[in-house]
Amino acid sequence: MSERKRIAVAFLEEGYTACPTQWEGIADDGKEVYVRYRCGRLRVECGLNNWIYSEMVGEKYDGHMKTEVMQRHTASIIDWSNTVVARREMEEWYPFEGLPESE
Repeated sequence: MSERKRIAVAFLEEGYTACPTQWEGIADDGKEVYVRYRCGRLRVECGLNNWIYSEMVGEKYDGHMKTEVMQRHTASIIDWSNTVVARREMEEWYPFEGLPESE
């Protein structure tokens, strides 16, 4: 049986860091890549509805994972060596000035 060729990802954007942790990216061949970690399960989709990885790697209610940890778990199927990673700052997810003051 031949070994599956790893997918090279050119660009990865860190998404929400709250549960579930999510990432979106573009493979070298132009396909969209979506990675999600929720309830201990790490899943990778490459192209529309093409799940190429799904493993329980954490506890049942876990949904937080750092990018570097995700990359280690998926290194057997994805080549991250030349990936440009865009990290979002917290303010981009919470653009408001703050909660309204109570009266």
